[in-house]
Amino acid sequence: MRKMKILLLLKEDIQVNRKTSVLKEVPTDLESVDKTYEVNPKLLKKAVLELQKNSDVTEIITCGSSDTERKFRTTYADTIAYLEKQLNKDKEGLPEKEKVQGKHFDISEKDKELLKKKDVSKLEIALAKFKPKAKTALSYAKNYWKYLKGKTYNKKKIPVYLDVDYFCFSTQKIDFFAFVNVSDEVILKGEKFLAEKKLQQQYIVKNYDSGINKFIKNHIPLKVDNKNEVIRKTIQNVAVVAFVVAGVFLLYNNVYKSVENTAIQSEIQSIYYDGDTTKKVSEKEKVRNFKKLQNINSEIVAWINVPHTNIDYPVLYHKEDTLHSQYYLYNNYEKNYSQYGSIFIDFRSQQGVKSKNVIMHGHHMMDGSMFANLLKYGKTSIDMNFYKKSPTFTVTTPDDGDEVYKIISVYKTTGDKNEKDFFNYLQGDFTSDAEFMNYVYNIKARSLIDTPVDINENDTLVTLSTCSYEVHENYRTVVVGRKVRKGESEKVNVSSAVKNKNPYFPSSYYYRFGGTQPKLTSFRTELKKGTISWYDGKGNLRGNQKLTGGKYVIDRTSTTTKKPSSSTKKTSSTSTTKPTTKTSTTKATKPSTTRPRKVYYTVKFVNANGKTIKLQRVEKGHSASAPKAPSKASTRYYRYKFVRWSNRFNRVNSNLVIKPIYAKVRIPQHKPKPTTPKPTKPKPTTVPKTTVPTTTHTTEPATEEIEED
Repeated sequence: MRKMKILLLLKEDIQVNRKTSVLKEVPTDLESVDKTYEVNPKLLKKAVLELQKNSDVTEIITCGSSDTERKFRTTYADTIAYLEKQLNKDKEGLPEKEKVQGKHFDISEKDKELLKKKDVSKLEIALAKFKPKAKTALSYAKNYWKYLKGKTYNKKKIPVYLDVDYFCFSTQKIDFFAFVNVSDEVILKGEKFLAEKKLQQQYIVKNYDSGINKFIKNHIPLKVDNKNEVIRKTIQNVAVVAFVVAGVFLLYNNVYKSVENTAIQSEIQSIYYDGDTTKKVSEKEKVRNFKKLQNINSEIVAWINVPHTNIDYPVLYHKEDTLHSQYYLYNNYEKNYSQYGSIFIDFRSQQGVKSKNVIMHGHHMMDGSMFANLLKYGKTSIDMNFYKKSPTFTVTTPDDGDEVYKIISVYKTTGDKNEKDFFNYLQGDFTSDAEFMNYVYNIKARSLIDTPVDINENDTLVTLSTCSYEVHENYRTVVVGRKVRKGESEKVNVSSAVKNKNPYFPSSYYYRFGGTQPKLTSFRTELKKGTISWYDGKGNLRGNQKLTGGKYVIDRTSTTTKKPSSSTKKTSSTSTTKPTTKTSTTKATKPSTTRPRKVYYTVKFVNANGKTIKLQRVEKGHSASAPKAPSKASTRYYRYKFVRWSNRFNRVNSNLVIKPIYAKVRIPQHKPKPTTPKPTKPKPTTVPKTTVPTTTHTTEPATEEIEED
């Protein structure tokens, strides 16, 4: 029988005709092989099948795509699996023991004959919860053997050996090599390695346990596991638990809580609309139903509805709200905690629904509830189609009934007070008409749309505010409406509305999206220039137009109102029962005020090595003083020049660690070029002088690079 050695060159780009052959024969100069073929690695299994048809083939050598063990196992996975399957078809040579984990007992020769397993000399059988008696041993063995045949079997496994230059494995008829580089020397070396290893098939017993046992072995750390396996299982279990917890949390918040909030809001809507699913209820019926709402919660002061949105909710007003405590931010109208909160009036609107500017807040929820639909008017630009459908919204109160508000501004602003162009739009009251109109000018300049709605100092506003995230998490979307005047039509000529080509955004917007920020002046300045077309008032506005933030700028917990009422004076002056002097009476009539507590921050200046060179305690809003600029040691190629400090410290609003920033300047490198010295003639009367070789220098241009420590 002639023995043939076949070399397969694995090439991914090789194209062969699958219908005829997956092997493409090529010439070779190797003496250690008989034939050489090119084959695509994906077709290696078919190539082996084709070669197996030739009984003379005893050795297959492959080259290419197997320089790592991972690539080897990927390339030969199908081939090895196929060869192992072929080996296991032949059941000759199976080991005589059937191993099963657990206790065992011997079976007599007579019992073995009854089991009709002549090739079994000893049978190890796992016992159940009890050890069967001698009388029941045989019947127990029969039943368990049937179970054993279906759950456990022997399998021939092809071992794979790895060497520096190659991988190899052996089957019954074919020795298989995989070389990185093929030469006669390497092939002979591989054959020698194969002969020394005497590769044979390994027999393994594969136990098929129940699903529960598999789960325990694969996922639960056991005593028999090694350290790495315990770590793997632990990390895997922690990851699974974290994933499940996160999933449950998301389902709870985004599904269950959303359904719960919808049910709560639907309940009160049913009361407000008197069970009418079409929500077409007369104004009188709405006012009448307010008594039912206020029986549930006396702080329900209004109802807001924005057409073509989900905004159709009660409005609540908690008079004890402060800057740091806003009751309905996370409480529903039933006064129960809810992450959805309620639509509520800001505490800065001190007169509630009667304020000059009624500011209403609502969360921006992911399910589109509360005030999330305000973003339908636009994100960074106005949605004209939606505005034309909803140019107005309605606020209903028990005293005034339905009041329609025409939208005059839709704008974006920041809620971060530390931004340099922060605009305090949360102003419910104004000290003068001039201040009010200057406030209107500011919201109109920021508006994404120019609406055909006039406004003057006698009008009142409703401001709807919610969070939005166009630039960062502290952005706000604000929609402002002006109340329809007596005798005025509720309709808006939406065809005259135009998109504002250059609205005023906070500077952070331009930093992210680009563009040029327009300049803001004031209402009076623009009115004199004649650029304001939406004002229809008298024009003779008295008072200071500077925006003060309203009458109640400071938190109620830290100061009282600027103008106490007469009732307050009377109470304060008559509250004492003991007679008082004239001086004490005067003190009693003055509003009691407490100075706001000063806030200080720590500002630390460090050098290039991070060592503190100056530590200051600075009052909020004040400036810190910088130390002398620290120096930084030069290196062989660079020297460092101080440029500036890493943070601004002119208005301190937080603790700061300020580092120096240096410009990295390249030091010119001198490259000497020796010249040939000119010989000098020695004089007889003097000592001969030696000439020092002169050098020329080339200077590299200095470069400067900013470096921040």
